[in-house]
Amino acid sequence: MRTEIITIWKKDFISLFYSRQAYFLIAIYLVLSMVATFWSGGYFQIDNTSLLSFFIYQPELFIIIVPALAMRLWADERRYGTIELLLTQPVRPLSVVLGKFLSAWSFCLLLLFLTCPLWKTTSLYIKTDNLHIMINYIGCFLAAGFLCGISCCISSFCSGPISAYILAVFFCAVVKQMNFDYFLKPLGSSGELLQKIAQSLNFDAHYYHILQGQLGINNIMFFGVSIIVFLRFNSIAVDYKRG
Repeated sequence: MRTEIITIWKKDFISLFYSRQAYFLIAIYLVLSMVATFWSGGYFQIDNTSLLSFFIYQPELFIIIVPALAMRLWADERRYGTIELLLTQPVRPLSVVLGKFLSAWSFCLLLLFLTCPLWKTTSLYIKTDNLHIMINYIGCFLAAGFLCGISCCISSFCSGPISAYILAVFFCAVVKQMNFDYFLKPLGSSGELLQKIAQSLNFDAHYYHILQGQLGINNIMFFGVSIIVFLRFNSIAVDYKRG
């Protein structure tokens, strides 16, 4: 199974660079990241020892970028009829799901790596908290994996890349912004347990805790479990299509 996953991951990741899409996404991501950092993030106005100006808007940027990766991995294959050929091969559907997911997540890692010159440049002018920045990068990578899971899952249900992209952006934005506490406030103290559960389901709460340097096991588990759940739904969709 591991060999199957690695094979699919390599094929999909490398194939990204056979088209212009990868270079286009890299350019768009880097431009938007710098605009968000220096303009919206107030790079020169706040204390950036942890590069907060850069990391604060990363989830919103990945909501734009990640669905564009996912729509190619699943919806485009269905559009050109290559998904049927892939699923008739002697390969487990879960291997296909994991391979495609890892290729998208690896591309996100590449995008983050390309922003390291900002870290290096900032450290030349101020004393940066490098450990905190490393934690922020880990949190950003986990958030990208979370969004990759949602986008791949949505794309596997769609027959066209445009609809896959629009739906993935919509669901990623909704899940990212959703505050479960709001729905449970009317319960008052009687819903204290439910409120704690709701707080544990808020994307923003976990991501901002990490940005504060709190790379706790609860934050890691939130993103890890969420990724597993979305991959499971993705696998169910592939099994259904295969059947």
